[in-house]
Amino acid sequence: MYLVTWLTWQCLQIGPLQQKLAKLQSGSVLITKEERESVEKGLQKYLDAWAQRRRIFKNIWGDISENVDQNQKAVFEEMGVQTDEDLEVSHEAFSKLQMKRRRM
Repeated sequence: MYLVTWLTWQCLQIGPLQQKLAKLQSGSVLITKEERESVEKGLQKYLDAWAQRRRIFKNIWGDISENVDQNQKAVFEEMGVQTDEDLEVSHEAFSKLQMKRRRM
């Protein structure tokens, strides 16, 4: 009985998935040009804010670090500061992604 119920459930799942697959394979436009431009504009806004905040922090940290005797990484860890490198993210990588999309 369990196998029949499971099989019936699987068959019910196939229909919507096949429709979704057909829509993707047809090459139809899934989002409008305006929606895409809006998302790209929002992404650029956040990338610009990220770069600006990073620049501000580096300028402030440069002034502070002149009088600090400890290793920068140790001070950051003590203060709870997480850098892009600690989180393994790169502003440059995201910026390149944005530039590639613009060429398409």
